[in-house]
Amino acid sequence: MMTNEEREAFVRLAVERMSEHVFPCLTQVIGAVDQQTGDFRGTGFFCEIGGRRGIVTAAHVITEAIKTDEYLGIVFSRGGENAPEAVEGEIHLFKDSDLAFYVPARPFPLPPSNRFWRSEDIERDPNSILRDYLFIQGFPQRFSRFTAFEGRGLISEALSYGAMVRYRERDVPDFERREFDRDLPGYDFLPDDFLQPHEFAMRFECDPSFILGENSTETRKADWMEVFERSAGAHGLSGSPVFRIGASGRKVGEWSPELSRLIGVVTKWDTEQKILIATSTAKMLEEVEAHLSRSTDE
Repeated sequence: MMTNEEREAFVRLAVERMSEHVFPCLTQVIGAVDQQTGDFRGTGFFCEIGGRRGIVTAAHVITEAIKTDEYLGIVFSRGGENAPEAVEGEIHLFKDSDLAFYVPARPFPLPPSNRFWRSEDIERDPNSILRDYLFIQGFPQRFSRFTAFEGRGLISEALSYGAMVRYRERDVPDFERREFDRDLPGYDFLPDDFLQPHEFAMRFECDPSFILGENSTETRKADWMEVFERSAGAHGLSGSPVFRIGASGRKVGEWSPELSRLIGVVTKWDTEQKILIATSTAKMLEEVEAHLSRSTDE
């Protein structure tokens, strides 16, 4: 059994390696103000689903951008100094689960540094999160803005964050309850009816020193504390992918990021409960695959 120091060292290593593994799949959803400039609206990621390559984000990221009536359209960042790209296609909205899947009419022009998350690395079992460590990567609004479509116009800083699922009492089987109470005495469960059947929650509270290091300035730490503590702090993280890292039941030396599985998509947060809420990939696959199947039949 690991000591607290060994566990913390592994978490730091896992977050660092997961960051490198996941970041090439991330994109930013941008509302195009004109041909040269745009506004950051939220996070998305490149993903293969049902044999189609597209971009997943939260549905409200798309609908709220359209609702403003301020934009010529929606474009997506492509990493580094590459200009964002707008490709004709269809955005499928699934409002009950708050998910969107954008399918370009032609292959999306990704640079070699970026890639699509593979369909075989998407988790279909929603219960797999209960005994694994979770990882999220996305772009908080506070550190993301867009100024120009050419050159180094994209100014952003991704949040790479790991945490355990936030449990409801119903999530703990009776035969595991004694062990659970021993390991986490006095655990503050979420109410059993707090989430929709397709949702799960993860803790969203952190000492910025853990992310930034002990030598970071107090001003920088205060900036990051606003991401975790203010009611609008997590704005921009909607559409971020959530992964289980695949460490459960494995020794530290046996783990690698390639064992991780996409498990959900962030759709909202609750500052009072200090949680992020995500739609499970089981629901995402159910809805997207059914929709694509119907579209093919038609």
